Amino acid sequence: MDHTSPPFELNPLPFLETNDPSQIESEYDVIVDGSGPAGFAAAIASARAGAKTLLFSSAETIGGFSANTFVHSLAGMYVTSQDMIPRPANGGLALEFAEHLVSSGTGTAPKRVGPFDVIFQSPIQYARHCWDLCQREKNLTVALKTRLSSVNATESRVESVELAGREEPVRARAFLDTTREAELAFLAGADFEGHESCTNRRRAFIFSIRGHEANASDEEGRRIFSEHLVKALSQGVLTPQIGLAVIRLVQMDENPDACLGLDAEGDHFSALNPDSLTRFQILSSNLANELGGFLRSTIRGFEKCEVTVVPAQACERESRRVTGRHRLTDADFQSSPDFDDAVCRAGWPVFADPSLLRSIVFDPTRVRPTAVPLRALISKDIGNLLMAGRCISSAYVAQGALRVIGTSLAIGQAAGLAAVETARSEEQSIPENQEAEVAAKIRSILEIGL
Repeated sequence: MDHTSPPFELNPLPFLETNDPSQIESEYDVIVDGSGPAGFAAAIASARAGAKTLLFSSAETIGGFSANTFVHSLAGMYVTSQDMIPRPANGGLALEFAEHLVSSGTGTAPKRVGPFDVIFQSPIQYARHCWDLCQREKNLTVALKTRLSSVNATESRVESVELAGREEPVRARAFLDTTREAELAFLAGADFEGHESCTNRRRAFIFSIRGHEANASDEEGRRIFSEHLVKALSQGVLTPQIGLAVIRLVQMDENPDACLGLDAEGDHFSALNPDSLTRFQILSSNLANELGGFLRSTIRGFEKCEVTVVPAQACERESRRVTGRHRLTDADFQSSPDFDDAVCRAGWPVFADPSLLRSIVFDPTRVRPTAVPLRALISKDIGNLLMAGRCISSAYVAQGALRVIGTSLAIGQAAGLAAVETARSEEQSIPENQEAEVAAKIRSILEIGL
């Protein structure tokens, strides 16, 4: 690739954390929107490559849904296998993150759940772990509680972003959208697809209780829980939506939390409507407290339990997906084609629930993960706009396999490195005839062979 643009700063800049938009500089090499696993992985990768990088987000924490919606399991770190041996799907930041999570005690060693190897973790400690990783980096500015107001773009290039509370726009050579709703791409005028309603997948509300007896949430305890729940619902004692509650054990210490999940009412939910999100948050919090009271008064072992933690936001899995140079489909996950521009691997299977049922669609004997091409991370129309996380170019069914944390970390790192290549190029874009070359460089950094 032709690197005729001015080189990046030779002297690394110190890490900067700010919630004050006026402290954000007027120009960066790479700007990342979103603080989930794809966002902070992209920002770290960009900063490590020497690019002056800004990560901003309206969220209050680093970590995305696992931090804000109380998700305890980290999936996609390892490939699906039948031999009980955890094998990393990707190297690079994803593997570094998993190893640090386990060695610090923030997460468990991989645990086998069916044919999958999953890490369980404490969401609060997970958020601190994500933040600690970012703070170690030079060339990185992190601005949380910072809202995107508008995007200045032509038909083929993003020029700058405007942030709430800041008078002047912030310019960059490459922009990376890692948000659930693809807000930067949407405001830039990029093509996208997505569903606003809950006709495809219910939304989850996960909360934690503590103070119950240890055996109250084991296998037999969960059976008793379900029996009492069914009886109370049939008698009209509980609100009907509580019928979708599921209790899970999250064993992180000697007095484990019990993690309970509630689903959204479904047909009345819109992922892109703030009022809908607020209504769901209020409804679910009320249901959580109602269920906590029912457990204390009805089921042995839960007499002293309390609802200890509720999520900061609803677990909205899908909204907009940006149209890229390649669109990953469920067929790609079935056939696992060889892409010349593959940058990382998705080790998690495709999920499909056309009737709001969660059925897994994959061959359990197939251990070969699906390659993710660089083209799925680049906007079809806007050369210096890249995507990572939930909003990459994919069909709805395929997105279910791409949005898990392990895959998001790998895609985020790949997209961050691609953004650096974009920022360094004179055209501020990766030419189509150089996609395979750039992808090979990214693969070597992620330490995978495809």
